[in-house]
Amino acid sequence: MDGSVTVRDAMTRTYVGVTEGDTLAGTAALLVEEDATCAVVLRGREPVGVVGQGDVLAAYVRGDAERATVSDVMNTDVETVPPDTSVVAASNRFSGSVHRLLVTDGDELLGVLTERDILTVPQGSGSFDDEMRTSTPNYGEQGICEGCGTLTRSLAVADGLALCADCRDT
Repeated sequence: MDGSVTVRDAMTRTYVGVTEGDTLAGTAALLVEEDATCAVVLRGREPVGVVGQGDVLAAYVRGDAERATVSDVMNTDVETVPPDTSVVAASNRFSGSVHRLLVTDGDELLGVLTERDILTVPQGSGSFDDEMRTSTPNYGEQGICEGCGTLTRSLAVADGLALCADCRDT
């Protein structure tokens, strides 16, 4: 290993697990109780999907939450990443629709890597900082505003900087 920060170093090892047949109302209560942003949907020990806070909220807004099950709203297009992947490489996998990566070693689910996990990697982590400086940036619509430092879904380049709407307006 070259000393760079890996997904294993940054991931959250504990996660909320639910099944496809669980009620959405029960899953919502579990997310609140565990202070979690998502639940991994398991079929036995195999991860088959993810239910995020947004999925639950959308079902409540539609009025479907009381009778819906997890299988009605879960996202089955789940991205996985091996634990020895560098955090920099993993961060390039996040996009407008990808907010979390399931960390797997073969068939075993080890944890979940979120955008927040990557943002909390300590500054000055040696080769992590070096790798971030030398990697080719993957500029998308979301990221950290270079003006104010907030995470935003709508960055645009202005005066050579990736800025949020508030910083572009000032």
